[in-house]
Amino acid sequence: MLKMTYLQAKTSLLAQLDAHEDWTVTTRNRSNFKPLKVPYVTRDYDDCRVWFKSQSVYLGWTNNLNDARSIHIEDLRVATLADVLESVDYYVSLD
Repeated sequence: MLKMTYLQAKTSLLAQLDAHEDWTVTTRNRSNFKPLKVPYVTRDYDDCRVWFKSQSVYLGWTNNLNDARSIHIEDLRVATLADVLESVDYYVSLD
């Protein structure tokens, strides 16, 4: 089985999170509607924000990526939604 590219994996995960009831996906700038360089998702009940860079994932609680920290996901190209959510929950529990 071939691995997806990072872009394919990111697009797939964002689509799955968009369908998930607890997450809000943001892929476009709210003022000019241009695509964001780093799309992110926000969990509705605690404002946890997860950014999806090209080959890495960051977690934070502010609207600034510079305040976020990277989180470990074994391989984003084969990660499932459950893997990502489990990793997010683990790192949220550390704070």
